[in-house]
Amino acid sequence: MITVVVPVYNGVHFVDEALASIDGQRHPDIEVVLVDDGSTDGLPELAARLPAHVRYLRQDNSGPAAARNLGIRSARGELIAFLDVDDRWTPGHLERLEQALRKSPEAGIAQ
Repeated sequence: MITVVVPVYNGVHFVDEALASIDGQRHPDIEVVLVDDGSTDGLPELAARLPAHVRYLRQDNSGPAAARNLGIRSARGELIAFLDVDDRWTPGHLERLEQALRKSPEAGIAQ
């Protein structure tokens, strides 16, 4: 399983496209952890309608690093990927990263 951690602060209008980008990876086993870093733009209301494979966590505003760390602590996946809410992945992105790590596990990170 790959856990994708998505930190969000007042980026509710980016969430649908970010999730579509993740879903477009077509990886068989992805969990998404959407970490709300104290947003005030309606993200909790959107979170109530998220798909089952997306877990929503909320913390007081502490910055993106703290949001990523919360996501890491709650991750269930063997591998962790980060996607900023306003970024998008091209199809096959996660597969390429996973293959690179499987080929060279000593690397510890793939970009």
